[in-house]
Amino acid sequence: MGLYILQIVILIMLFIDILYWFFSGLKSPWQKLIGLPFLNIAVGTPIIFTSLTRSVFEVSKLLNVRVALIWIVAVILLKAILRKEKLQFVRTSLNWPILAFIVVSIFSVVFSSNHYIALLGAYDRWEGVITEINYMLLIFFYINYVRDRKTLFWLIGALVFGAIASSVYGIFQAMQIDFMHWSVDPTARVFACINNPVHFAPYVVTHIPLIIGMVFYFIRKYKLNLIGLKERLQIAGFSVSKFAVSVGLLLAALLAIFTIHLTGNFFSFGRATWIGFSLAITLCLALLLSRDQKEIWRDVLFVGYGCFLFNAAYVFKIWSMHVFLQYFLGLAFAIYIAYIIYAILAKKNWLKLLMYCAVVLYGGFMQFTSVDLNAVYISVVSLLLLGIWIYKTFPNALEKVFLIALLTMLVAVVSLPSVPNLYYAQVIKSALAKQGVKNLNDPRHANLVMAEVGRLQEEKKISPQSANVFFRTQTYAEAFNKGTARTSMWKTGLLMWTDSPKLGQKLGVEILPTNSEQIKRGLLGQGPGMIKEMYSKYRLADYGRLEGGQQFTPDKLHNDYVNMLATRGAAGFIVYYGWLLLTGFFIILRKLRREGFTAGNFVLLGFFSGLFVYLGQVLFNFGVVATRVIFYEFFCLAICIALYDPFESAATGEEAECAR
Repeated sequence: MGLYILQIVILIMLFIDILYWFFSGLKSPWQKLIGLPFLNIAVGTPIIFTSLTRSVFEVSKLLNVRVALIWIVAVILLKAILRKEKLQFVRTSLNWPILAFIVVSIFSVVFSSNHYIALLGAYDRWEGVITEINYMLLIFFYINYVRDRKTLFWLIGALVFGAIASSVYGIFQAMQIDFMHWSVDPTARVFACINNPVHFAPYVVTHIPLIIGMVFYFIRKYKLNLIGLKERLQIAGFSVSKFAVSVGLLLAALLAIFTIHLTGNFFSFGRATWIGFSLAITLCLALLLSRDQKEIWRDVLFVGYGCFLFNAAYVFKIWSMHVFLQYFLGLAFAIYIAYIIYAILAKKNWLKLLMYCAVVLYGGFMQFTSVDLNAVYISVVSLLLLGIWIYKTFPNALEKVFLIALLTMLVAVVSLPSVPNLYYAQVIKSALAKQGVKNLNDPRHANLVMAEVGRLQEEKKISPQSANVFFRTQTYAEAFNKGTARTSMWKTGLLMWTDSPKLGQKLGVEILPTNSEQIKRGLLGQGPGMIKEMYSKYRLADYGRLEGGQQFTPDKLHNDYVNMLATRGAAGFIVYYGWLLLTGFFIILRKLRREGFTAGNFVLLGFFSGLFVYLGQVLFNFGVVATRVIFYEFFCLAICIALYDPFESAATGEEAECAR
């Protein structure tokens, strides 16, 4: 079976390669040759896997990336030799941070306690320095060789195709129709062709903002609308009704988003993914609904601040952890409200700020409409307010219909299948009221709530999938208040980074590093892929208990930010997050600030917003090959749009050999 699956996936990739070669419209064979490996990464990453290897998913996906990189290097060298050209690369502000991160990672390997593992990575993940260099090369090659509109659209099509194909497979898994016999039951939380629900979900839902951006690109580019039935549009030499194209685009986009949203955010319902998706969809909708290029920097900060307040106060309820945090949150809310009041009094876009508040509430409460009637009420009110805003500020009927249908559907996909959950939430509330429990959202009562959920599941009144939804939405705050295996891992990760005897003593771990070892670990970390190798030395005593009595040795810390500190130290953390990513974000937002929301920049907004699914998700999880690749693809394609403006350059001769 494993060989047949691999052969089928390879045939799918070859078929798409052939279509690209003959129908991409590119005249230069070198452009086609350089575009094929990028296309194979986009198509292959979400669907390739095989049971021929023990690591069913990671090995095949990583191999696909490495083969593509080798292909790119071979084409570059072959072209330079045959055409007797010098190798030339584009100078961008990302070149130095890419090089710096590679250098830091190499030094981290040199000072690691196990050079072999730091070089190759631990088994199953293989995230040693070689893999890290692979990812940096992927960014570098993307920025240098993906510069024309046609290749860009083929890559976007490949990405969306892969996400939809995985999502469709996930729907079949949820219906208990599967050609594979997995070691775990996929019906409770589907995972399709990506190794775990916590990785499958962020991979697919990352594409939702991109699809939204593409819809607006086509509407603005071709002036689509739902009025003017006699207007025609020329497509590939055929005259087509604009109305038919508009309706087709509307239905296709909504169906694609519905399929992805249903599998990624409902059938695979994951806490970390929902945090990331709420950030991404909130940012996407806020900037899309305002389209205010002059204040985009301030708007991004305001929306981000609102998302922080919502998650801190409602989702994680940090106010329940310590009295200091109550005052902190009170002050944070006071600043937020004071700024809005100032804008109202000064008459400075105060309606826009209130719209942003509605978007934050809409995106934040969406997941909780699966178990909480109050969340449903708030979501409906937010939806009505946003509907009024859309009706007043969007003159195009197609844009109005699409946005209102989209906002309604996103909530409906979560809340309508959850009607039994909403009913049994009231049953649980009535049952626990006898024990003095008045608020199911109080983290102190999470165990009582989950005990009632378990009883209802045993009585087969709710399904395993519904029980999972209850568990995921009810245990955010409990994890922070009482601690989990993940919080234990984070403390271990910080201890790995600081290598501090004082912190070790406080956490109950005895370590005796020298001063030079502390400096090396603090600056360069333990080395890439070294978490599993070093975990036993820094393991906290509570980890086994919190893991359910097991004594597993994790290979990741379930937080990529802590993981970066532990493996690459302060130097790697600053270079990666503070230099590489922030420089990329600056390039993207600068483009939006200068040009506003042109047709092509809606696509840029989709890529930019989608990045926050991953960045939010890895606060409580970690990246694997599939999710890291999609993150870098979105990052790189956004940078390519911002630097080269392929949508505008198409008008001035797209067939010029952009890849040299």
